[in-house]
Parts: sequence; C-alpha cells; structure tokens
Amino acid sequence: MEQKRSFLFKSAQQPLQVLEKNELESYVRACQEDNQTGFIEIGDPKGAYALFGLLMVRGQLVNAYRFDDPALRLPESDWFEHAASSLPSFGLRTLSLTPHAMRLVKILVEQHRAGRARLVNFGSLEPTVVKWRQSAGPILLHLAWPGADGLAFLPGGGLPPHQTLFLAADQVQHSAGGMSALYGWKESQARLRVYTSQSNGPAWDEYLLHLAFAWQVSHLFRRFEELTGRLLVNTLVREMNFSASAHGWNITVSAHSLTDQALFPSPGQAWLVYQRLFEIISQHAESILGGDLLSMLLREAQNRLYAPYRAVYERYAATIALEKILPDV
Repeated sequence: MEQKRSFLFKSAQQPLQVLEKNELESYVRACQEDNQTGFIEIGDPKGAYALFGLLMVRGQLVNAYRFDDPALRLPESDWFEHAASSLPSFGLRTLSLTPHAMRLVKILVEQHRAGRARLVNFGSLEPTVVKWRQSAGPILLHLAWPGADGLAFLPGGGLPPHQTLFLAADQVQHSAGGMSALYGWKESQARLRVYTSQSNGPAWDEYLLHLAFAWQVSHLFRRFEELTGRLLVNTLVREMNFSASAHGWNITVSAHSLTDQALFPSPGQAWLVYQRLFEIISQHAESILGGDLLSMLLREAQNRLYAPYRAVYERYAATIALEKILPDV
C-alpha cells in the first residue's frame, strides 16, 4: 500500500481548515489577492495526510505540487483540476514564511523521503552540524523534535550555515544562518534528515544559481570599486535596481550587498533573469574598463565560484540558450 505524505511542520500547530471544492479555489484566489507569501498544504479533511502543496510568493503561485514520491511539479494553472478530482472535501493548512525560507521548503518538499534519518541528542547537535559543515557540497538539514522543526542550509566546504528556519507552536524564526534557536531548543532528542545537493533537482538548482549570482555580483562590485572607485558601482546599482523593479523581480542591489527574494517557477527562468542583470553589468562595465579587462574579471568571478555552484551555473549556461522559457522579460 502506498504511503501517504504527512503534513509538514506539524509542530507549528497551524489550524486545519476544512473546505469544500468550490471553497478551496476561492481560498487560494483570496490569498493571491492579499499578496500572501507562504506554503499551502491540501489533503485529507481530518489532517491525516497531504496530497498537494502550493508555494506562493507575494500573491504569485510560483509552484504547485502533487505529493507523489518524489513530489511532482504541476503546471500552476492546472493544480485545481488535479486537486478537485482527488477528494470530496479538503483539509488545508497555510504557513506564512519569508521567500528565503521558502527556498528551503522547496528543497524539502521535492526530496521529502530522500534523506537518511538518525537520532541526535541535545548535547551532540552542535558537533553534528559542525561535522556536516565539512561536506564537499551543499547540505539541507531537517531537524524534527516532538515540539519543533528546524531547517538549516549548509553551503559546504566548512562554511557556516547560510539560511535557517525554526518553527514551534508559538514561534516561526527565520535567520540568515543563525543557529541559536535550533541549538537552544531543550527537547532531549531530534530526528535528523540530511539532504545533499548531489541528488540534484529543480529546487537545488534554483538555490545554487541564486548563490552563484549573489556571489559573483558581490565579487565583481568589489573588483570594480578597486579599479574605478564608486562611480561604476553606483551606476550599476541604479540600473540593476531599475530593471528589477520594472520587471517585478524581487531583487535589490546596493554597493556592498544584494537581497534576492525572487523565487521562480523553474531554475531555467531564474538563470535567465540573473543573466539579464549580468548583461547590465557587462554593458556598463565594458564602456569604462574595456572588453579585455571585463572578460578577465568575469572569468575570474566564475572560476572562483565554489565548485558545486559553478557546476550548476555552467550547466545552465550551456543549455539554456536552447530553451525559450522567458520570452517577454
């Protein structure tokens, strides 16, 4: 008998709503109109299992899933047809999250049963995380206590956590890598599942493309400032932010930081958006630095990428020109 998937993050104790078919579509439409960001799970009206998941960012339905093993991405326009034929009524849970946290949830959803599980005692949690930090590639850790859940994205190569999420009955905490909430939870034992980027998949690719984009922009801005002062960087900040705002990409650039809260229906679309912003860098930098120096700096930035990020970046660079995913951006 096929095992059905449980609702995620039961420790958050989000209320289960019971909706009829006509109410289900209206509920999701209302979430879109309210510009909500979160993960909507749809399943059995008693909460025994989940069948579908909807990932929404600022009212946009970014991804729709049917919870096979592994989860199957559905066309965003077709999710209701699939859901409506599955049950006469539905149980629904909605968890509000930040876009950064949603990247972690994407990976977890798409590899829900792929990670190996082990029990970790309270005193050994931090040493266990330190050990996994030494992994050769990125890792997602999912910690499940009886009363809480935690996700931690480890970039690999000994680097500290990049993004964490902690959920319990009375709190949802997002952090740019801080582990204090996870290390400080006092329950004696957690079940740990480890998911590695070696399994690939769209959610992993999108996250690694995001990291590759952010690192290269940061590196290039530092090099440009060393060579020309702030004039070129200030121009790039203005032009990139204008383009991102005009196209509705939730990406903000400053001279010394980049905030990328854009999530995409596919990693191919993510790559194309990032390349459009790189084109702005190239066009303005070439007029000041010249083509030869700019080419050297671009190669330098790509070659210095951490190897797992570079491998994904190069794979999309080699194949995306054959696809017409984003024709009118």
